[in-house]
Amino acid sequence: MAEKYDVFISFKNTDPKGGLTVDRTIAQRLHDKLLDEGLNVFFSEKDLSDTEFMSQIYTALDEAELLIVVSTRPEYVRSKWVRSEWTNFLGAINSGRKPDGKIMTVLYDMTTHDLPLELSNFQSFNAKALDEAVAYAFRTLGRISNSQAREWEKAENERKLREAEAERLKAVKAQMEAERREKAEKEKAVNAQKKAAVAAEKAAAEEQKRLAAEDKAKQAVRSGKKKIIITAAVVVLAALIGIAAGVMLFGSDPVGKIYSDSDWVYQIQEDKTVAVIQYTGSETEVSVPEQWKGNKVTEIGKTAFKECCDLISVTIPDSVTSIGEEAFRECSSLTSVTIPDSVWEIDRNAFEGCSSLTSVTIPDSVTYIGDWAFNKCSGLTSVALGSSLTYIGGWAFSGCSGLTSVTIPDSVWKIDRNAFSGCSSLTSVNIPDGVDSIW
Repeated sequence: MAEKYDVFISFKNTDPKGGLTVDRTIAQRLHDKLLDEGLNVFFSEKDLSDTEFMSQIYTALDEAELLIVVSTRPEYVRSKWVRSEWTNFLGAINSGRKPDGKIMTVLYDMTTHDLPLELSNFQSFNAKALDEAVAYAFRTLGRISNSQAREWEKAENERKLREAEAERLKAVKAQMEAERREKAEKEKAVNAQKKAAVAAEKAAAEEQKRLAAEDKAKQAVRSGKKKIIITAAVVVLAALIGIAAGVMLFGSDPVGKIYSDSDWVYQIQEDKTVAVIQYTGSETEVSVPEQWKGNKVTEIGKTAFKECCDLISVTIPDSVTSIGEEAFRECSSLTSVTIPDSVWEIDRNAFEGCSSLTSVTIPDSVTYIGDWAFNKCSGLTSVALGSSLTYIGGWAFSGCSGLTSVTIPDSVWKIDRNAFSGCSSLTSVNIPDGVDSIW
């Protein structure tokens, strides 16, 4: 059984001289477009006086939800058979037999004022804009065209590609972190070798002292000088105690253990370096310690200074390599921050909401700026990006309404989505050729 018709196209097929009308050409083009987009369309070129075909006409009129009347002359739309079709369809709507029926007109060299009163108030399109007429047909029928379906499929594929790219970037970041840790482990091994060499030298020196003390003791025995013997024994004992004490000094703190000292809270890392995880003081101008009990401070930890609303300036030492997630978030009075050349990563939300921060210099060592890193820094007017930067995260500088210009270094290959959205004062952005993705 054939599918029911969605659309019925009514038009005058022949002119008074027996030739094909322009109406027929327009109707043919409209039929082809609707058919290509997925609708079942009734398009007639037969003589309506044929009894069997008359039955097909009325069946199609009864099935169709939408009637499209095509006309180029007022007399054509009022011709016997065209008028018969649209009056029949309109009557079915008015009688309630076709409550969901719709009518539209497609005109050429005519306006709706040239139409019969019954058709003049329906939606009308110029024959030169058939694509608009086709789009309206799908909207009024509540159907999805093949073009729309393809666009949605394309959008879905693009969404999947974006998700895949996000996973790839996550893997890249993980690889960079693994390489950083591997480097740190190598440095740790080198330092351990150096310490072992120093300990060996110290042990050799102590052994020499012990042998010297034994020689003195033997000489004392031979000479009968007991005091010298006692003194030599004391020296030997002291040397042995020194060796034992030296061995006991090489202890280690458990990874992850937290310590409080003055205004700072520290945490031991895997490589035995230290992360600052909280500032508990009340100073407005702060310098982060470079070390704690001989251990380097290498990280400003997650939320370390979060919501320190009285903090005005902060100096970060050269030992720090990473500024963690939300480290300075909502420090609304912060006007100055010194980021050293040792830092390679500024993590997500690190300076978000620092509305008093007016300028910031990203050193050449930084390769990664995370999502929302400087989001809502509304007082930020200038930013200098380092020459090693490769990635600018999503929304990294969004809402920086005071930012007027920014130069992206040649090293950047990825600018994630909405990185500079809401930068209402931004008048110029220099994007290098190396950037292969901007979302």
